[in-house]
Amino acid sequence: MAVVRLKTSPTNLRQILVPLENLSEASLLRLLLAQRIALANSAPVLALQFWVHPPAREQRQQFRHQFSQLLSPEMPPIKLQMAVLAENERIKFILKRTNSLDLVLLHAERHQTSSVFLSLNDLTNQLLQQLPCSVIVLG
Repeated sequence: MAVVRLKTSPTNLRQILVPLENLSEASLLRLLLAQRIALANSAPVLALQFWVHPPAREQRQQFRHQFSQLLSPEMPPIKLQMAVLAENERIKFILKRTNSLDLVLLHAERHQTSSVFLSLNDLTNQLLQQLPCSVIVLG
């Protein structure tokens, strides 16, 4: 399921951001969608990996290796940036970059609670309310 809020034509999406918490199946789907949009628009994609605590060098290297293995070499490359930030700092970090962003791909949990099918975590919910650019929420 996807919820889309486009502030511009899909053909004008030139800068794409994909915040990551891990390399789950949901993260991979967002990365693949970002690559397809990037291919159609010749747009760069930035994947932003957050850490709560500074990871060991081996952990960072392992994440980079796993990340590179997931991506198709035929598709546009995705730049990976890692940041060590407390959870409450992540939103500020992303919002500082919104002037140059056209699209952010976010994640939501997909399950039914009464009449609601998507459950937004705090990060996704706050970003959805504050981002001035186009947003796709996948769940």
